[in-house]
Amino acid sequence: MNQSNITHVGLLEKLPYDIISNIFLYLDQQDCLNCMATCRDWYDLIPQFTQANWKTIQLNSDGMSQYQERNLGKHVKHVKFDGIPENELSTMMQKLLDFECTEIESLEFVGCSSGTIKAQQTIFLSLLRRLASHQLTLLDMKRHNWDFSMLDLLFVCPHLTYFSFQAFVKINFSGELEAIQLLPSDRILYNNLIYLHVNADSRDIRQQIYSIICRSPNLRFFIGGDTSTCYTGSHKMTSPELVLSRCPKLEYYVGDGSYESRDEPMRGALIQSAASSLSTILVTNHNKNKNSSIRSDNNDGERQNALQYFSVADNWNASQIIFILHKYKDTLKHVKFGMTSSLESPNGPDGWIHIFQTISLQQLCTLHCDMLDYSIESIVTLLNTCYGTIQEVRLQSFQHEPTILDAPALQRLQILPQLQTLSITNVTFVDESFMLLLERLPSLENLTFRRDKPFTLPVQAAPLLKNLRYLTLEIHNYNQNETPFVQPLLVNPSFFVSLAQCGSKLKCITLKSGNYVAIPFIILDALATLPLLKVLDVNAIGHYSIGKRNEEKLEQHMVKFLNTCLGFDNNINSNITKVASSTTIKILTLRSVSKLTFTILNILGDFTNLENLHISLDDSIYRDNNQSLAGSVKTCLNLDLCGVLDLLRKSKKLKNVVFEEVVSFNYLSSYYLKKKLVEQQQTNLHLRKFIVKPGDRFYSVAKNIKYEDSVKIINTHYQ
Repeated sequence: MNQSNITHVGLLEKLPYDIISNIFLYLDQQDCLNCMATCRDWYDLIPQFTQANWKTIQLNSDGMSQYQERNLGKHVKHVKFDGIPENELSTMMQKLLDFECTEIESLEFVGCSSGTIKAQQTIFLSLLRRLASHQLTLLDMKRHNWDFSMLDLLFVCPHLTYFSFQAFVKINFSGELEAIQLLPSDRILYNNLIYLHVNADSRDIRQQIYSIICRSPNLRFFIGGDTSTCYTGSHKMTSPELVLSRCPKLEYYVGDGSYESRDEPMRGALIQSAASSLSTILVTNHNKNKNSSIRSDNNDGERQNALQYFSVADNWNASQIIFILHKYKDTLKHVKFGMTSSLESPNGPDGWIHIFQTISLQQLCTLHCDMLDYSIESIVTLLNTCYGTIQEVRLQSFQHEPTILDAPALQRLQILPQLQTLSITNVTFVDESFMLLLERLPSLENLTFRRDKPFTLPVQAAPLLKNLRYLTLEIHNYNQNETPFVQPLLVNPSFFVSLAQCGSKLKCITLKSGNYVAIPFIILDALATLPLLKVLDVNAIGHYSIGKRNEEKLEQHMVKFLNTCLGFDNNINSNITKVASSTTIKILTLRSVSKLTFTILNILGDFTNLENLHISLDDSIYRDNNQSLAGSVKTCLNLDLCGVLDLLRKSKKLKNVVFEEVVSFNYLSSYYLKKKLVEQQQTNLHLRKFIVKPGDRFYSVAKNIKYEDSVKIINTHYQ
């Protein structure tokens, strides 16, 4: 053993075990592997001090190295298989068993492949059964096209409390691959199962879901499939009446898969409640007899939980919805009503207007109405029944005409002291209705409006929105053929100026627009004065006539806007830019920017807290310009690459930079930028943490003009 090895081993031998273990807790798994590669003795000794670092492991198609194998054992609790093909998956599962990973608590299979033939099914299920042992409580299978029977998966994992089975695409089982049926299904009871999520569809799968539900008396969370995976009408096998009749402890019923796809606040509530229940069940299961019967489970003195979360799937009839709302009106906290074509008469006894006017939901916290035929009067009536608890309202009308918010309807609305989030699609305010609405929402923090026409936000509304933190304004499907001029998203900036003067708490603003709509720089200048702004996402920069852009003037406006963000109000006609020391903006997204010059990128480098920069360039002028660019010395036409390098040199916290629709001449911009960055990394340590990644696709056209959908720059220190 050489002198350096003696020193290394001495360090591990002299310090107490607990101290060394705590030291390694500050390192990630790759750091531990690097330490093991120092010498043979550390290779042998370090794994005994790093077991806490290897409770969770992730395996992919790259395989498992000998260094990783040295760190496996009974301490491994959570394993994720990511994108592993069929011929390698069983090998990796066998390696876990070979290295005594027999106390695994959770297994995730994401984008893997297995079970394409019956023999492979048998091998996989046999390995899964051995890995499951008595500890596995979570099995998550995402983005797959496996032909496994869910009943077999549950049989080999008898102690599951959490089971998620999600296909990648719509699958149609031919019936050629039969379930192995390791044990007659009528003998199996799933007493431990409290969470079931199935996002796959076929006749066999529907029958399996039905079978599982009928044998899961303690189920609390059921999430069905979404429309991208499941066929129309497939929800009949999992109707709320059926699930609730078989699972009396059910708290959350999601019939449309929205838990995974959208509706983040509702999803957050589900995750929090599920996690709490899962942890309780895990502790309880250790203290119970593993072979307890349903009768003992139902008589153990536990509180019977009532339905709290109800999300309606498509093609349900009114009687199902009304039955659930009436039966659980005293316990429902979160409801989402999706488009249901069966409710064809909104004013009839089974229509949404009648339902909202006759149902009282006094505990309601979240209300989502997605593509429904309702009236504002009926919504007001419903909200008045839960005025003390309602926290979030999202409304999207089924009608093509905008929803009218007028004074008479809003005057009936009580003050909603808890409401923090309001989102309304296709809305029109008349008279003083906007002011009346804000007066009734004293705690509003998140406001979203989507409509077909430019917005007019009154100046006098600013003091009523002093607690606002998130604002989204969006115009969609707007096309005005009468005029060739671009329309503004916002009519004037006075609202934001007044908001800044009121001590605004706004930290996130999103302005999105459709065709023939733009964000004038005068609006951007007003946004830049908001003192706490951290996230800004703006689409369609500038305000100009179609086909008549003044590039120099647009650059001057952009320079002024960015300097205003930095706290300076420089003259638009001045060529002198000022540098500030700091700004609050962390995430900046600008879309349809004409060009990024060296000056603009240099100023962006002064945004000292900037972490993510995403700029979409407008390349239409180059697509439409047919004149030859032969003899051009410019490598990039709409992005100054020297300015990009200057941005990277100056920035201290940048994690990701993305430039979209980059146009270059002769050479691809990503290739040129990568080459120059490598050259400067030789002398600049700060630049060494950045790497350049070209977009997923690029294409060339005549005259050597090349387009890249994106050029990405990644800070490897944050990966």
